Amino acid sequence: KINPRATYVMVSNHQSGADVIVLFLLWTHFKWIAKKSLFLYPFIGWTMYLNGYLALERGRQGSMKKMMLEAGRLIREGNSIMMFPEGTRSKDGKLQPFKSGAFHLALNNQVPILPIAIQGTSQAIRKGGLLINPNHNIRAEVLAPIPYSEIKDLDPKAVAAMVHGKIAAALEKKAS
Repeated sequence: KINPRATYVMVSNHQSGADVIVLFLLWTHFKWIAKKSLFLYPFIGWTMYLNGYLALERGRQGSMKKMMLEAGRLIREGNSIMMFPEGTRSKDGKLQPFKSGAFHLALNNQVPILPIAIQGTSQAIRKGGLLINPNHNIRAEVLAPIPYSEIKDLDPKAVAAMVHGKIAAALEKKAS
């Protein structure tokens, strides 16, 4: 469901650090938006910086504004942007409410949204943990892209609610 020539704002639920590995296995080009503190880790942070990923300092309006401008530039250059709209990893593996930043980005840049539902990673690496537990299934489902024409008349919070519902439905379907 991923058109390699299309530019998206890609959004996924966020259960653990293993989500990053799963999303890289989509084998498609995108730039991450990640919390600024991750850029301080040796090797991982340096790689993020060198790949042109964007840092966001939570709770700072100036950081959000700068990130939105830089992300818009990247989109205009043909780069998809990957974000976790929950803002942080889930403590219990359940889907959390979505913040509206990713959806502002899609609306402001008139690009489709590509929702992705990940399941099973909360048991792979627990929040605060480093070890991978291999004794469970991990699934990722790329949902149908939501064209800009379908969201252009909505506000970002309404788009966030729509995408949240689609990911929640996909997770519910996988669980049963």
